Amino acid sequence: PTSLLYPAKCRWGTYFLASGKENLLFKYVRDVFYEYWKYHDMCIDYGMIDFVIDLAYDNNEKVRKMMDEAPYYGEKIHYLLPLLNDVYNVEEYLPKCLDSIINQTYKNIEIIIVNDGSTDKSGIICDEYANKDIRIKVIHKENGGLSDARNRGIDIANGDYIGFVDSDDYIAEDMYEYLYDFAVENDLDVAMCSSCDVYKDKIIRPKNFKSIILEDKEKIIENIFVNQHGGSGIGVCNKLFKYNVIKNIRFDFGKTYEDVYFALKWIGNTNKFGRDSEVKYY
Repeated sequence: PTSLLYPAKCRWGTYFLASGKENLLFKYVRDVFYEYWKYHDMCIDYGMIDFVIDLAYDNNEKVRKMMDEAPYYGEKIHYLLPLLNDVYNVEEYLPKCLDSIINQTYKNIEIIIVNDGSTDKSGIICDEYANKDIRIKVIHKENGGLSDARNRGIDIANGDYIGFVDSDDYIAEDMYEYLYDFAVENDLDVAMCSSCDVYKDKIIRPKNFKSIILEDKEKIIENIFVNQHGGSGIGVCNKLFKYNVIKNIRFDFGKTYEDVYFALKWIGNTNKFGRDSEVKYY
């Protein structure tokens, strides 16, 4: 089935996505779509959900009261943001990773989890989280490696921006709101925050620096690969990409460090890059 995801620009669609699963509005939508979900293995179609939300507002007094009292998100559009999470035998770390994603302050996200043939309980954990959060979509596949898992996620992602999170890492609860605002305010194709290395007894943080905005591709390459500022420069997981930047490129198979080759591809499609020293990825 095809998922017709698009930016939730209306008040009710945004509120639905931002409110979480256990609320009256979700229950109304769930009841309407229950037979479809049960018998057709239906992908979430936010266009149809918005239609049902409008229907709920017109026909259900309790739902209408809840909507009228809901916080308004104003004129600022919260564009749909797919987050790709590749999973392979990380049952020890996966719950913390997924908790950090579903609890993001930026709520309009589509969470695509690609279980790359895990032999531990990782696949079960993925399905448990999908049952708790309607924004999660899980793909179970045979093991094909990191590049294959990420590429599968890119293939089905829909949205205006896209991010990546490795399943043995975790992120600050405001990471994607921070990067989104950074990108929108500066019209960036790629926005980057800092990351730090986490050990059992210590956390190593990179040095602070003023935000950097670059438009020259040679300077972007130098900033990413020479990496004078510490933290992860080449990796994709501490960045937010405009979807148009990467929609036609993929990770190479059989490479020792896929992100190096992928970086050269996305830099080629990037006209404006921003980097900030705020640590949001762990």
